[in-house]
Amino acid sequence: MTALLNPGELAQRAGVTVRTLHHYESLGLLAPARSEAGHRRYREADVEKLLRIVWLRQLGFALERITDLLAADAATLQAEMQDQREVLLAESQAMQARLAALDRALADVQQLTSTMSLKNIAPPQPEPGAPPFADEAQARWGNTSHWKTSEQRRRARTPADVAIMDAEEAAILADWAVLLKAGVAAAAAPALAMVEAHRSHIDRWHYPCSREMHAQLALLYTGDERFAAHFDRVAPGLATYVAAGIEAALGHA
Repeated sequence: MTALLNPGELAQRAGVTVRTLHHYESLGLLAPARSEAGHRRYREADVEKLLRIVWLRQLGFALERITDLLAADAATLQAEMQDQREVLLAESQAMQARLAALDRALADVQQLTSTMSLKNIAPPQPEPGAPPFADEAQARWGNTSHWKTSEQRRRARTPADVAIMDAEEAAILADWAVLLKAGVAAAAAPALAMVEAHRSHIDRWHYPCSREMHAQLALLYTGDERFAAHFDRVAPGLATYVAAGIEAALGHA
């Protein structure tokens, strides 16, 4: 019979900490056995599973995706790895661009005399196509697969793509505003059709957007005045109307 490992032994074998084991257990990734005294004990199958988890983490996959990947077939795993490669490539390109910008800035600073300061350097211009509140968004969601997918897609867009995307969103919001002004209920069929058009737009251009994810976004549309202003510039009260429709659509799903 194969000897069972305690947490310390398993952590050492996999190159992780015991706290990491407990975290994976809390997420449902690991399910150790228990001794008669209630202590965690790990079987060989747990070792193999943990090594796969560590491997996938090293490849950059988020923990919320790893649960599905552990049970995925070869075709699904290949597709996910190809997507992850695109994400890492985009991150690498962004890092190279940041390094190049730092080299240029360093060259500028080296031209300053000891009595000069940063105010003597012309300020850099924002990156073309960067989304509003990009720094805040990255701080909040930068470690998520949705953010990485969004950034990957953003960097791949051509100016023509941006024009099409913006025109499509403007048309959706304009049609939504027509319904609002006509007094159509946010939960009525025409408004629910706009909800689906908006969700599909996000899903196609930015990142995978389930109805549940859409409902989470709706909280920002009414809870953050900057997001609300994006809608209310089209028609006063549109943010609240949109959020109500999204919530209604989730209830109909």
